Amino acid sequence: SIYFKCSTKVLEHGVDYPQTQIDRLERLLAEEDSSISPLQREKLSQRLYIWKRFQEPITVSSDALWNFMGRLALNLLSVLGMAILVPLILFARDNYDDEEAETETAKEEIEGEVQLQEQPGTESTEEENREEGEELGSPSPNVAKKLFLS
Repeated sequence: SIYFKCSTKVLEHGVDYPQTQIDRLERLLAEEDSSISPLQREKLSQRLYIWKRFQEPITVSSDALWNFMGRLALNLLSVLGMAILVPLILFARDNYDDEEAETETAKEEIEGEVQLQEQPGTESTEEENREEGEELGSPSPNVAKKLFLS
């Protein structure tokens, strides 16, 4: 935009640059016999107005400055919060479904083992009981009976 161009010119050439541009534009607009079209005159008038705005000093009260800084801080915190929360929401894992599926699978396995133990004809031999006891770290059922009875 033209405001940005004017501000960069002021930064490049110094504080007196707006006055030199105002003088130059006023001379161009003052010449009645020049070959400037009405459209170009309008554009030059707009640029003259903008340069006059850059020449006028502005005063800012401390209350207005604090108000601006407060709003700037709130905006920055909002953007930072959104930058943190949006990825967390978008990329969060939904562990509830996985945990429920694992729980259901474990329950089904336990129920299946209980049903196998309750079915007739699935009695295990002493050797199998001993192997299971050794795997679990507990004594075999026969050893447990002997310890219990003695």
